[in-house]
Amino acid sequence: VFPNADYDFEALGVTYAVTDDITIGYSTSESEKASDSDTQEATAIGASFTSGGITSWYIFGDGFNVDL
Repeated sequence: VFPNADYDFEALGVTYAVTDDITIGYSTSESEKASDSDTQEATAIGASFTSGGITSWYIFGDGFNVDL
């Protein structure tokens, strides 16, 4: 996808099942392109609730130096 580009990418995510129905999670990532001095950072938190066959979830994320 990106010819002749050197990228470093690190990510970590953790989820925890509070109960059989409720799960919470946190993730973070960092991306760096060799030809650019800016490091892109992103974090997200999320939660889900399951009842029967229906799952509701919410995710909130934030980024810094993110190029779209």
